[in-house]
Amino acid sequence: MKIKQFSCPNCDSQLDPNMIEDNTSIYCPYCGYYFTVENENHTQTINKNINKTVTINKNIHNQITNDAEVIRANTERKKHSSGNAWAVFWIIVVIGLVVFGVVKLKEYDADQKARMAEQEEAIEKAERAGKIQVQYDSYTFKDENYKTVKAKLEDAGFTNIETVDLEDSGLAFWNYGNVEFVSIDGKKNFSSDNYYMPDVKIVIYHH
Repeated sequence: MKIKQFSCPNCDSQLDPNMIEDNTSIYCPYCGYYFTVENENHTQTINKNINKTVTINKNIHNQITNDAEVIRANTERKKHSSGNAWAVFWIIVVIGLVVFGVVKLKEYDADQKARMAEQEEAIEKAERAGKIQVQYDSYTFKDENYKTVKAKLEDAGFTNIETVDLEDSGLAFWNYGNVEFVSIDGKKNFSSDNYYMPDVKIVIYHH
């Protein structure tokens, strides 16, 4: 079919029919658009649809690119938020440990003060009852000369002190007179902060 007139499907410019023959592809001399002409209506419609499809594909590409940028930005924001969350978490942990330490220190200080008050009260009570302080721990007398130990206890104010010779030195003469243990009121274990009456029975056992 001879085409009398036709236009570019891209820019709608009127083109010379002599430019084409059936099933011929041409370029628009006005806009450079490339298209194929089979008949006056069908081919132009196809090319217009193709052009619309290209435009749609470009829009889709732009949308995908924009979506990718949004996803990338959201990912970076989440990373930043996660970092901030960890920082806040460790700050809270450190503050909690400091507060816990301060509370425990105050509790320890209060316990120490309470113990000191109890000891002072016990001392005052013992002194009011006429008791005196031993001033020595039981293990400190071990291997000392019994005469020296007796003198220390007498200086502390104790009056009822006995000495017992175990008679087990034998040939170990260098061990003669050394204390094996001391008992106060029948007890071998006592501490320097214990209080007893001056006439409590004290026995020094020596080799």
